[in-house]
Amino acid sequence: MKFNEIPVSFVYTIEMHGDSLYYSTPDGEIFRLNPDSPDSVKLIAIKRGHPIRSLAFTSNNHLYASSYYSGLYRVSGDTMISIPNGTLPAWSMKKDSSGTLWLAARNGIFKQTGDIFVRFTNLKEAYDIDFFNGSLVVADRKGISFFDLETGECIRSICKDTICWMVHSYDTLLIGGGQGFCALINASTYSVFKIGTKENIPWDCVMDNNGTIFLASQKGLFSIDSKREKARCIGYPGKCIKSVFIDDLNRLWVGRYFRE
Repeated sequence: MKFNEIPVSFVYTIEMHGDSLYYSTPDGEIFRLNPDSPDSVKLIAIKRGHPIRSLAFTSNNHLYASSYYSGLYRVSGDTMISIPNGTLPAWSMKKDSSGTLWLAARNGIFKQTGDIFVRFTNLKEAYDIDFFNGSLVVADRKGISFFDLETGECIRSICKDTICWMVHSYDTLLIGGGQGFCALINASTYSVFKIGTKENIPWDCVMDNNGTIFLASQKGLFSIDSKREKARCIGYPGKCIKSVFIDDLNRLWVGRYFRE
Protein backbone atom coordinates (compact mmCIF):
# COMPACT_ATOMS: atom_id res chain seq x y z
CA MET A 1 0.00 0.00 0.00
CA LYS A 2 1.33 3.41 -0.93
CA PHE A 3 1.36 6.07 1.74
CA ASN A 4 1.20 9.84 1.96
CA GLU A 5 3.29 11.97 4.28
CA ILE A 6 2.03 14.85 6.38
CA PRO A 7 4.12 17.81 5.08
CA VAL A 8 5.91 18.83 8.30
CA SER A 9 8.88 17.39 10.17
CA PHE A 10 7.33 16.56 13.55
CA VAL A 11 3.77 15.20 13.84
CA TYR A 12 2.25 13.84 17.03
CA THR A 13 -1.26 12.77 16.02
CA ILE A 14 -3.61 12.77 13.01
CA GLU A 15 -7.41 12.99 13.09
CA MET A 16 -10.07 13.40 10.40
CA HIS A 17 -13.20 15.52 10.57
CA GLY A 18 -15.45 16.23 7.60
CA ASP A 19 -13.27 16.40 4.51
CA SER A 20 -10.12 17.57 6.33
CA LEU A 21 -7.20 16.03 8.17
CA TYR A 22 -6.08 17.67 11.41
CA TYR A 23 -2.66 17.09 12.92
CA SER A 24 -0.67 18.37 15.88
CA THR A 25 2.97 19.02 16.72
CA PRO A 26 5.17 18.97 19.84
CA ASP A 27 5.27 22.78 19.72
CA GLY A 28 1.55 23.05 20.45
CA GLU A 29 0.40 23.66 16.87
CA ILE A 30 -2.76 22.28 15.25
CA PHE A 31 -2.95 22.26 11.45
CA ARG A 32 -5.65 21.38 8.94
CA LEU A 33 -5.21 20.13 5.38
CA ASN A 34 -7.39 18.83 2.59
CA PRO A 35 -6.13 15.31 1.78
CA ASP A 36 -6.90 15.91 -1.90
CA SER A 37 -4.67 19.02 -1.84
CA PRO A 38 -1.72 18.29 0.49
CA ASP A 39 -0.32 21.78 -0.03
CA SER A 40 -3.46 23.36 1.44
CA VAL A 41 -2.10 23.49 4.99
CA LYS A 42 -3.59 25.97 7.44
CA LEU A 43 -2.54 26.66 11.02
CA ILE A 44 -5.71 26.40 13.13
CA ALA A 45 -4.43 27.22 16.62
CA ILE A 46 -1.28 27.21 18.70
CA LYS A 47 -0.37 26.89 22.37
CA ARG A 48 3.35 27.44 22.14
CA GLY A 49 5.44 25.06 24.22
CA HIS A 50 2.54 22.72 25.06
CA PRO A 51 2.88 19.46 23.07
CA ILE A 52 -0.51 18.34 21.73
CA ARG A 53 -0.59 14.55 21.96
CA SER A 54 -4.19 13.84 20.93
CA LEU A 55 -7.17 15.43 19.17
CA ALA A 56 -10.88 14.60 19.28
CA PHE A 57 -14.07 16.06 17.83
CA THR A 58 -17.28 15.89 19.85
CA SER A 59 -20.74 15.28 18.39
CA ASN A 60 -21.35 19.05 18.30
CA ASN A 61 -18.19 19.51 16.17
CA HIS A 62 -16.07 21.01 18.95
CA LEU A 63 -12.37 20.21 18.64
CA TYR A 64 -10.55 19.20 21.83
CA ALA A 65 -6.79 18.91 22.25
CA SER A 66 -4.86 17.30 25.10
CA SER A 67 -1.32 18.10 26.21
CA TYR A 68 0.75 15.91 28.49
CA TYR A 69 2.25 19.12 29.89
CA SER A 70 -0.80 21.19 30.74
CA GLY A 71 -4.07 19.35 30.19
CA LEU A 72 -7.16 19.71 28.06
CA TYR A 73 -8.16 22.52 25.70
CA ARG A 74 -11.12 23.35 23.47
CA VAL A 75 -10.28 25.04 20.19
CA SER A 76 -12.41 28.11 19.53
CA GLY A 77 -11.51 30.02 16.38
CA ASP A 78 -7.73 30.34 16.53
CA THR A 79 -7.63 30.14 20.34
CA MET A 80 -7.07 27.16 22.63
CA ILE A 81 -9.20 27.60 25.75
CA SER A 82 -8.23 25.71 28.89
CA ILE A 83 -11.08 23.51 30.15
CA PRO A 84 -12.13 24.07 33.79
CA ASN A 85 -11.15 21.02 35.84
CA GLY A 86 -9.30 19.83 32.76
CA THR A 87 -5.76 20.64 33.90
CA LEU A 88 -4.87 16.97 33.68
CA PRO A 89 -1.64 16.24 31.80
CA ALA A 90 -2.94 13.67 29.33
CA TRP A 91 -1.30 11.39 26.79
CA SER A 92 -4.45 10.19 25.08
CA MET A 93 -8.09 11.09 24.61
CA LYS A 94 -10.83 8.85 23.19
CA LYS A 95 -14.61 8.91 22.80
CA ASP A 96 -16.85 6.04 23.88
CA SER A 97 -19.91 4.88 21.92
CA SER A 98 -22.04 7.65 23.44
CA GLY A 99 -19.55 10.35 22.45
CA THR A 100 -18.27 10.91 25.99
CA LEU A 101 -14.60 11.91 26.21
CA TRP A 102 -12.14 9.93 28.33
CA LEU A 103 -8.60 10.97 29.24
CA ALA A 104 -5.55 8.80 29.86
CA ALA A 105 -3.70 11.10 32.24
CA ARG A 106 -0.57 10.94 34.34
CA ASN A 107 -2.57 10.67 37.56
CA GLY A 108 -5.46 8.46 36.46
CA ILE A 109 -8.23 7.84 33.96
CA PHE A 110 -10.86 10.59 33.78
CA LYS A 111 -14.37 10.55 32.30
CA GLN A 112 -16.26 13.57 31.04
CA THR A 113 -19.38 14.29 33.08
CA GLY A 114 -21.11 17.41 31.84
CA ASP A 115 -18.55 20.20 31.82
CA ILE A 116 -16.06 18.50 34.16
CA PHE A 117 -13.86 15.41 34.18
CA VAL A 118 -14.30 12.90 36.99
CA ARG A 119 -11.65 10.39 38.05
CA PHE A 120 -12.55 6.85 36.94
CA THR A 121 -9.47 5.01 38.22
CA ASN A 122 -6.30 5.93 40.10
CA LEU A 123 -4.09 4.09 37.61
CA LYS A 124 -0.88 6.08 37.21
CA GLU A 125 0.96 6.85 33.97
CA ALA A 126 -1.74 5.77 31.52
CA TYR A 127 -0.51 6.27 27.95
CA ASP A 128 -3.48 5.22 25.82
CA ILE A 129 -7.08 4.05 26.13
CA ASP A 130 -9.81 2.50 24.01
CA PHE A 131 -12.98 0.42 24.35
CA PHE A 132 -13.27 -3.29 23.59
CA ASN A 133 -15.99 -5.86 24.28
CA GLY A 134 -17.70 -3.60 26.79
CA SER A 135 -14.52 -2.79 28.72
CA LEU A 136 -12.23 0.20 29.03
CA VAL A 137 -8.74 -0.86 27.94
CA VAL A 138 -5.66 1.00 29.18
CA ALA A 139 -2.04 0.84 28.04
CA ASP A 140 0.21 1.88 30.91
CA ARG A 141 3.64 1.42 32.43
CA LYS A 142 2.78 -2.07 33.75
CA GLY A 143 0.98 -3.62 30.77
CA ILE A 144 -2.51 -3.59 29.28
CA SER A 145 -5.46 -3.58 31.68
CA PHE A 146 -9.20 -4.10 31.16
CA PHE A 147 -11.68 -2.24 33.40
CA ASP A 148 -15.40 -2.69 33.97
CA LEU A 149 -17.07 0.46 32.62
CA GLU A 150 -19.64 0.50 35.43
CA THR A 151 -17.59 -0.29 38.53
CA GLY A 152 -14.07 0.73 37.49
CA GLU A 153 -12.80 -2.67 38.65
CA CYS A 154 -9.79 -4.15 36.85
CA ILE A 155 -11.02 -7.45 35.41
CA ARG A 156 -8.06 -8.60 33.31
CA SER A 157 -4.41 -7.75 32.67
CA ILE A 158 -2.02 -8.89 29.95
CA CYS A 159 1.55 -8.07 28.88
CA LYS A 160 2.27 -7.59 32.57
CA ASP A 161 5.35 -5.73 33.81
CA THR A 162 5.94 -4.27 30.34
CA ILE A 163 5.60 -0.60 29.43
CA CYS A 164 2.78 -0.43 26.89
CA TRP A 165 2.18 2.68 24.82
CA MET A 166 -0.88 2.07 22.66
CA VAL A 167 -4.22 0.29 22.32
CA HIS A 168 -6.59 0.50 19.34
CA SER A 169 -9.88 -1.35 18.94
CA TYR A 170 -11.23 -2.66 15.61
CA ASP A 171 -14.50 -4.60 16.02
CA THR A 172 -13.39 -8.04 17.27
CA LEU A 173 -9.67 -7.21 17.35
CA LEU A 174 -7.73 -5.15 19.86
CA ILE A 175 -4.21 -4.05 18.91
CA GLY A 176 -1.78 -3.23 21.70
CA GLY A 177 1.87 -2.32 21.70
CA GLY A 178 4.76 -2.27 24.13
CA GLN A 179 8.53 -2.29 24.19
CA GLY A 180 9.57 -4.17 21.04
CA PHE A 181 6.26 -5.89 20.29
CA CYS A 182 2.71 -5.63 18.98
CA ALA A 183 -0.06 -7.74 20.54
CA LEU A 184 -3.21 -8.79 18.67
CA ILE A 185 -5.96 -9.52 21.17
CA ASN A 186 -9.41 -11.08 20.85
CA ALA A 187 -11.95 -11.97 23.52
CA SER A 188 -9.91 -14.75 25.12
CA THR A 189 -6.41 -15.01 23.60
CA TYR A 190 -3.66 -12.87 22.17
CA SER A 191 -0.64 -13.27 19.92
CA VAL A 192 2.58 -11.26 19.97
CA PHE A 193 4.66 -10.00 17.04
CA LYS A 194 8.18 -8.64 17.35
CA ILE A 195 8.69 -5.26 15.68
CA GLY A 196 12.39 -5.01 15.03
CA THR A 197 14.63 -4.80 18.06
CA LYS A 198 13.45 -4.94 21.67
CA GLU A 199 14.27 -1.21 22.00
CA ASN A 200 11.60 -0.31 19.45
CA ILE A 201 8.42 1.43 20.64
CA PRO A 202 5.09 1.26 18.78
CA TRP A 203 3.38 4.64 19.04
CA ASP A 204 0.30 4.28 16.87
CA CYS A 205 -1.46 1.86 14.53
CA VAL A 206 -4.24 1.61 11.98
CA MET A 207 -5.87 -1.24 10.04
CA ASP A 208 -7.01 -0.99 6.41
CA ASN A 209 -10.01 -2.58 4.69
CA ASN A 210 -7.97 -5.69 3.85
CA GLY A 211 -6.99 -6.34 7.45
CA THR A 212 -3.40 -5.15 7.08
CA ILE A 213 -2.09 -3.42 10.20
CA PHE A 214 0.29 -0.47 9.93
CA LEU A 215 2.42 0.48 12.91
CA ALA A 216 4.09 3.83 13.56
CA SER A 217 7.15 3.12 15.67
CA GLN A 218 10.36 4.58 17.03
CA LYS A 219 12.30 2.62 14.40
CA GLY A 220 10.18 3.04 11.27
CA LEU A 221 6.88 2.16 9.63
CA PHE A 222 5.92 -1.51 10.05
CA SER A 223 3.09 -3.65 8.72
CA ILE A 224 1.46 -6.97 9.62
CA ASP A 225 -0.51 -8.42 6.70
CA SER A 226 -3.87 -10.17 6.95
CA LYS A 227 -2.18 -13.59 7.17
CA ARG A 228 -0.64 -12.44 10.48
CA GLU A 229 2.72 -14.09 9.72
CA LYS A 230 5.16 -11.42 10.91
CA ALA A 231 5.78 -7.69 11.21
CA ARG A 232 8.09 -6.13 8.65
CA CYS A 233 9.49 -2.65 8.12
CA ILE A 234 8.03 -1.03 4.98
CA GLY A 235 9.44 2.48 5.29
CA TYR A 236 11.62 4.94 7.22
CA PRO A 237 13.96 2.28 8.68
CA GLY A 238 15.53 3.44 11.93
CA LYS A 239 13.53 6.71 11.99
CA CYS A 240 10.74 7.75 14.33
CA ILE A 241 7.13 7.70 13.11
CA LYS A 242 4.62 8.86 15.75
CA SER A 243 1.31 8.59 13.90
CA VAL A 244 -0.54 6.81 11.10
CA PHE A 245 -4.04 7.35 9.77
CA ILE A 246 -6.27 5.98 6.99
CA ASP A 247 -8.70 8.48 5.48
CA ASP A 248 -12.17 7.88 4.03
CA LEU A 249 -10.69 6.88 0.66
CA ASN A 250 -8.47 4.22 2.31
CA ARG A 251 -5.31 6.29 1.85
CA LEU A 252 -2.58 5.79 4.44
CA TRP A 253 -1.09 8.93 5.98
CA VAL A 254 2.16 8.98 7.94
CA GLY A 255 3.29 11.52 10.51
CA ARG A 256 7.07 11.46 10.81
CA TYR A 257 8.90 12.64 13.89
CA PHE A 258 12.28 13.64 12.53
CA ARG A 259 13.79 16.39 10.44
CA GLU A 260 14.77 15.59 6.87
